[in-house]
Amino acid sequence: MHKEGLQIRWIHEWFSTRYDLEILGFEAGSEHIADARSELADVQGVQLDHVALVGPDHIGDEVELYQSGGQSRGKGDSLFSTRGQRSETVPARRLSKVLADRGCSSDTMPVILRMNIEGAEQFVIQDLLDTGLTASIDGYYGMWDDVSKIDPKADKRFRRLLRANGITNVTFNDRDLPYRLRRFAIRTDIETSIRSGLVRVRNADRRPIS
Repeated sequence: MHKEGLQIRWIHEWFSTRYDLEILGFEAGSEHIADARSELADVQGVQLDHVALVGPDHIGDEVELYQSGGQSRGKGDSLFSTRGQRSETVPARRLSKVLADRGCSSDTMPVILRMNIEGAEQFVIQDLLDTGLTASIDGYYGMWDDVSKIDPKADKRFRRLLRANGITNVTFNDRDLPYRLRRFAIRTDIETSIRSGLVRVRNADRRPIS
């Protein structure tokens, strides 16, 4: 997530009066997690974890985070060494494990996933595919274009993986937010995803118990 948590604020503003939201946010940089928590302290229903999300091939509970530095406030921090000269060792988790440990069941609630994690989106998708959770994600959001800047061949593999599994994402980044029509389009798409998830949950309730 970004330190200002703008997308979280918009989600809360759009939907908190109609839905009982549970918002999980993840910030890998140790220099920025406190800023993020302070910035979002007034938003109810938000839980922020200091962790980098990794894929099924990662071994261990830590990973190197390469820092972009400058005035970016951590927005360019990445798991790829080409994105920064300095690095720090940070906690690492698979999203599937985080959700399981929190008792978050996609059979009881709609789930939407917004990512902008500097190329590591591919690892999260691999994790969700590995654990069979992609069918339980009702909407995917974010640009996911950083892989193409880091490793064009890896980006082609990532795009093929998305197409093969019917995964499509809708942009939802800082540069979208100043534009009213873009905000309206994003809000409408998320509303559609939530409603689709509610239908999925109702259908899950009707499945016979074996």
